[in-house]
Order: sequence, then C-alpha cells, then structure tokens
Amino acid sequence: MEANKKIKIINYIFNKGFFKIIKKQKSIFIYSASIFFSISIIYAFFKKPVWQGQFQIVLDETSTSSIDQLSQLNPNITSVLGLGSKANNLKTEVGILGSPSVLLPVFNDYLEKSKTKGIDTKNFRFKSWKNKNLNIYLVPKTSILNLDYKDENKEFILPIISLISKRYQEYSNRDRKNSLKTGLEYINEQVFKYNELSNKSLRKKQAFAITNDLIPFQNNFSSDVINALDLATIRVQAANEIRTINAQLEQIENSVDNFYLVKYLNSILPEFIQKKYVLELDQVEMNLAKLRAKYFEEDIEIQRSLNEKEVLTSLMKSESISFLKGKKSDAIAKLKSTERPEGILVEYREMIREYTRYEQTLVNLEKQLQVLALEQAKALKPWELITNPTLIEEPIGPSKKRIIALSLFASIIAAILISLLFDKLNELIVTE
Repeated sequence: MEANKKIKIINYIFNKGFFKIIKKQKSIFIYSASIFFSISIIYAFFKKPVWQGQFQIVLDETSTSSIDQLSQLNPNITSVLGLGSKANNLKTEVGILGSPSVLLPVFNDYLEKSKTKGIDTKNFRFKSWKNKNLNIYLVPKTSILNLDYKDENKEFILPIISLISKRYQEYSNRDRKNSLKTGLEYINEQVFKYNELSNKSLRKKQAFAITNDLIPFQNNFSSDVINALDLATIRVQAANEIRTINAQLEQIENSVDNFYLVKYLNSILPEFIQKKYVLELDQVEMNLAKLRAKYFEEDIEIQRSLNEKEVLTSLMKSESISFLKGKKSDAIAKLKSTERPEGILVEYREMIREYTRYEQTLVNLEKQLQVLALEQAKALKPWELITNPTLIEEPIGPSKKRIIALSLFASIIAAILISLLFDKLNELIVTE
C-alpha cells in the first residue's frame, strides 16, 4: 500500500513536470526557503562558539631495572605485587584515566563552576559530560597520551585541563607508592616467617646431632663439607682401608725374598725408609757383595753376613706387620664409630636439606627487600608533561560557513517538498 502511494507521488511529479510545479508554486517555494534559511542563519550567528584545550603526557611505565632484579629473584613477585606488569597495558591505563576514580573531582569542579554562572546542573551526569567534552587517546605505537577538552565556556578550559593533568600526575605516583608499600610489607612478613623457620630448623638439627653423636654443622657449611663429613662416606673409606691393609699383610707374610720385601715396604710404608735397620740392611747387602767377590759361599764371613741379613729381614717384617695391624685396628674403630640405628642418618640429612632450603629462601627474600627498599628511597617522579595545558586561540566550532551551506541545501529541499505538497492539495480541492 505504501509502495503504491510512493509510486503515485513519483508519477505525479514526473507527469506534472518538476520544474513546472516549482514555477507554479513559486511564491510558496521562495517563502518556505526564506523562512528555513533565515532561521538557520540566526542559529549560526547566535550559537555559542566551542573552545578547546589540550595537553600531552607520557604514561611512563615503572622503571624496569629494579623490577628485572625482582623478577630474577622471584618470577612471581611482580605479578603478586602488581609492579611493572605490562598486562595492565596502556589501553587499560587509558581506561583508568578516564574513569570516575580519577576524574570525578574534576567533574565536581566543573559543576561548581557551572553553578557560579547560573547554569542548572541538576541533570548533569559524569558519563555524559565525559563523552561530550573529553577525548582521551594514545598516539599510535607510543606511550604518549593526548587529552582534548572542549567547552562552550572559554574560561573553564584551562582550569579544568590543569586540574586533569594534576590528577594524572597524582595518580601516577599514588599507585606506584601503594605497590611499593604493599611489596615491602609482604617481603618483611616473609623475611620474619623464614627467619623463624630457619632458626627453629637449626636448633632442631643441632640438638639431633648432639643426641646421636653426629657432627653439628655450622651456619656457613657447604655441600663439600657435608660430603666430607658424611658418616656413610667415612664408613666406606674405613672399609676400603681395611681391605687394603689385609692385602698388604698377605703380601708381606708370603714374601720369600727380603730384597723385594724391602722395596715393597718402601713403596707402601715410607715410614720405614728412615729406620736404622733399613740402613743396616743396605750395608749388609753391600758387604756381602764384596765378600762374595773374594771368598766362596761357605766362607765363615759370608755365612755371618747372611745370618745378620736374615735377622734384620725378620725384624723388619715383624715390625711392618705390627704397624699394619695397628692401622687396621684404627680403621675398624672408625668403621664401628659410624654405626647408628637405622634411619638416623637419613633423618639427619633431611634436617640439613630443610635448613638449607629455609636459609636459601631467607637470603633470597632479604635481597628482594633490599631492591624494594632502594626503589622506595628513589625520588618518585610523576608522569612527564610533554606539553603544558594549552587553550587553542580560535574556537573549534561551530563553523558558520558550514552551517550556512548545509542550511541553504536543507532549505531548498524543504521548500521543494512544501511546494509539491501545496500543488497536490490544490489539485485535490479543484477535483472535488
């Protein structure tokens, strides 16, 4: 039905002739266009100009040197404390800067200024004010924030944008200080906790060592010291020493040649090389060699030297056996001293590992505390203003030329439609 009406109107316009209708209803056309155009011109000249102010500020992210140190010491600390996290990226930051938590005091100031000018602020709302007057955006691929503020009241511009820039700088320090304060409180609590755990573990370990005749380790022990003092290691060393001494005793007892016996004892028991009978045996060997060059083997002098050699060899053999048996007794005693009830050594090692874990954690936490304390001691600079709050000298709108041009076009269209309507009405009246 509606489509048929539109088709009839179009047919009517073309059948009657568009320009003929305008010519016929010329007075209506001119009168209508004049009225609409005049109203538009009055609006353009009486419409209040819109002024704009602006500034730029660098959303400086938390200094990365200290945060990197913290991340190396504890990869989770920055996320726990909310320090230097780029997850709260610049887009999120911009959202926060446009929120009531930052800008509500500015809006309240705007309301007070409006009231002093006699403006009714009863229906003013933060959201509509922000959307109409503020434009907050980032320069692409940078951390530079642009803020544009526009208002019909020129005298509002500079005070408002100056207050906004001040609020932004306060916000930049506020969150940083809060994060550092939270971080120091958290790390101090952890230092106290692990200091208590470390001291308790140390006392427990030392008491256990004294009760079970173990070596009580000091605070500054290393893994090398632990290995050297490990009772299991001592036990193995003692058992190996006993086996070695047994092999040496067997070698000595089965020796038939005193010359090789002396060489062997000299290699394994250097304590004997300075003994008097060792030197005497060397002297007897030299004397035998000389006598054999002059006499037969049955000569009484040679036989006397052989007897002397046999006595010295027997003495040397019996003394070396006694010496080795003494060493063996020491090794057996050492082996027995390492014997403990089942599970004692395992429990002691577990205590050492626990203490080491607490101590290493405490050292790490103390380093984190130093980093945070140093960061807090630094002068916390607010975000840097690249440009100071500035008022653009010329109003940004409305454009009178643009309003007049659009009004002229709209007035002509409206006059044409009215002319067509009047022509159609006249035709209907004549028909009836």
